[in-house]
Amino acid sequence: MRNSAWHLWKPTSEHSIRIRHLVDINHLTTAWLKDLELEQDQGEYKLRRVFSPGAKENLDMLERLTKAAVPTHINAILNDLSPDEFIERLESVIWSAQAWSLSRVYTETPQSERMALKSELIKSSFKSGRHSAQTRWPYFPNEGRKNLRVLYSSLRDTPFAGYPHTNGFLLRRGVHNFVEFELLQCPHRTELPEVKAIADDLCLFQSHWIRGYIYELNTEINFDYFPCCEISKRKSCVIQLSLAARL
Repeated sequence: MRNSAWHLWKPTSEHSIRIRHLVDINHLTTAWLKDLELEQDQGEYKLRRVFSPGAKENLDMLERLTKAAVPTHINAILNDLSPDEFIERLESVIWSAQAWSLSRVYTETPQSERMALKSELIKSSFKSGRHSAQTRWPYFPNEGRKNLRVLYSSLRDTPFAGYPHTNGFLLRRGVHNFVEFELLQCPHRTELPEVKAIADDLCLFQSHWIRGYIYELNTEINFDYFPCCEISKRKSCVIQLSLAARL
């Protein structure tokens, strides 16, 4: 029996956008497993360790989402949860599953092959970002491709921007040929123990997802990623975009 008002269960356009972003994060995880030719046991993930409290029980949400013909139509997968509660649980399990999947891949890879593995994961992440940009911006205006402020704005329509629920980027500088911004919602900022344990590599691969996304819109952009680091006292991960110099 539902104890809250009926309108709390009515999905809004904001819920649909957040669901679409979560689908992209999950697609990044499954792309890793597919490109590395790893089997996906028990539907999507085989649990060999304990997730955060409640995460294991919520994996069925992930299975329903990945099997949905149109994932953004969330009425069919809500059950008795409100949209906000459903998204909160789904976000937790998707991030945990991605972190666990990466940890599992590392565990099953000899130390001597780790560098080659990272290279493959970077390629896979880059490819996933390009695919997302192709899907989201099939008719991106040509004039916008040459202005980095416009390209930066397009990043709002990505799963790592936090939009429309929160703000995942902090713009430091933005002119037509140079943009610098902080990542406010990167894996280093999470409270999930699975994600924290492998945050450096997760953030690296997600940054290459963003690189692929930007590259799809303009192949002449220089992309630089600077992770947060205790040695340099950098508190936030930073991305810089600049137009390649013409000879």
